[in-house]
Amino acid sequence: MLVEGEPLAAGTYGLHTIPGEEEWTFIFSDNSTSWGSFFYDPSEDALRVTAKPEEAPFAEWLTFEFPDRQWDSTVVALHWEKLRVPFRVEIPNPVDLYVATLENELRSSPGFAWNNWSAAANFILQRDTDGRYIDKALQWADAAITTPFIGQPNWQTLSTKAQVLERMERDAEARETIQAALEHGATTSGQIHQYGRQLIGQGRAERALEVMEFNHRRFEGAWPTEVSLARAYSAVGRYDKAAEHARIALEQAPDDPNKQNLQNMIEQLEQGIDVN
Repeated sequence: MLVEGEPLAAGTYGLHTIPGEEEWTFIFSDNSTSWGSFFYDPSEDALRVTAKPEEAPFAEWLTFEFPDRQWDSTVVALHWEKLRVPFRVEIPNPVDLYVATLENELRSSPGFAWNNWSAAANFILQRDTDGRYIDKALQWADAAITTPFIGQPNWQTLSTKAQVLERMERDAEARETIQAALEHGATTSGQIHQYGRQLIGQGRAERALEVMEFNHRRFEGAWPTEVSLARAYSAVGRYDKAAEHARIALEQAPDDPNKQNLQNMIEQLEQGIDVN
């Protein structure tokens, strides 16, 4: 990993500090068993980095905090009294590390749940922007559907596989797979609605309209399929048609927040404003 941009090998270290008015030094020592800094030996240093101290709210006890946690980095902060000293830790190859960890975990108890295989495939979809692991994503997506006694064809697994196939530009297979997800007996109108909104967000308004129309037919206009059509027609610029379905949705709205949102939507549509 990197500590303040400097490489540090995986391992267990003793942590020592040299305080200063303008700058602190953090020392990672290869000796992790010495008592405090009483037996500190500079010849055992693995890494030294510097960090800037800052004022902070009073803390009675010495604390190490993680105020900024990201999927590939964190900030570690020493905090005591009215002083905080933060330093950043980063993983330089996070996708490789995560995929290797997921692969190992799926060979143990997590591998006996279909949702874990699907989640692993989704991780690659979201994070592997270079597409180096897309074949593995397809392998995991298939496992979530077809592994004996484990796999389940449902909205989550089928739609995940469809996304993987799209990324691989296997469009015909992707279309067939997402259609199976849309038609699956356990798929809900809410899931289809969210998928349609996802398509709108991707700029695929015409395809979103197809999906929202299917949702409306399959669930016979039940909530929230009228909202689905209102958003889809708005996305393709047919504001009058969108307002028509929004008014029907207003009559179906299950609670006040939804009613207020739909009233605002209708006002925008009547002014020719896209509501997405």
